[in-house]
Amino acid sequence: KLMSFLREEGVALEELGTRMREEVWSIGKVGGKNYVTVLKAGLMGLRDEGGDLILPMKYKVVAQIHSMGFDMIAQVNQSMHDQGVVGLYGREILPLEFELVDVKVYGKKALIRGWRKDYWRIVDEDGKLILEKGEYDTAHLENNLSIHVTKGSLHGQLNEKGEEILPALFNNIERHSVCGRIFYVAQKNRGCALYDDLG
Repeated sequence: KLMSFLREEGVALEELGTRMREEVWSIGKVGGKNYVTVLKAGLMGLRDEGGDLILPMKYKVVAQIHSMGFDMIAQVNQSMHDQGVVGLYGREILPLEFELVDVKVYGKKALIRGWRKDYWRIVDEDGKLILEKGEYDTAHLENNLSIHVTKGSLHGQLNEKGEEILPALFNNIERHSVCGRIFYVAQKNRGCALYDDLG
C-alpha cells in the first residue's frame, strides 16, 4: 500500500513523486482512508493509499476535500472562473462553471452553492438541484445546512431540501443555537418572534 510504503520505508515525497512521475502535493485523510494529492504535467488528482487514482488528474487545482463518512467531495477548478465540485472518480456534483463555490458538510450530508455573475445554484451531495436564482434574489448556506434567502430587502429561511421554514417576509432573521437546538429570531417592522427549526 502506498501509505504504509511511505511510513515503513521512509521514502521521501520527492523520491515517491519521481518513481510515479508525479509530484506529491500533499497527504491527507478522508473517511478514515489516506490519500495523496498528486500533480503531473500541471494537472492535479488524488490517489488512495493503495496508489489507485480516485480523482482523475485533470484539474488545475484540487482546492478543498470534504469528508462525508466514507465518501468525499472535492472543490476543484480549471481557472479562477471555472470552479466546481466532484466526488470520487470525478463524478460531477456541481459543474465547473462557477466563480465561487461554498460547501457546507453536516455528517454525511452536504449542500453546495455555486455562484457566478447574475446566477447561483444550490445542489446536494449527489448533485440534485435544491434551489437556483429565481424565486429568491440571494441564498446563503448555514452550518446546519439551512439556507438563508432574500427577496428584495426581505429575509426568509429554508431547510436543506429547499422547503420553507420562514417565508421571505421579515426585515431580519438571526439564527441561534442552544444545547444543540436551532431557533430563529425574526423581526418584522417593530416586532420580533421566536421560531424553532421547523418554523
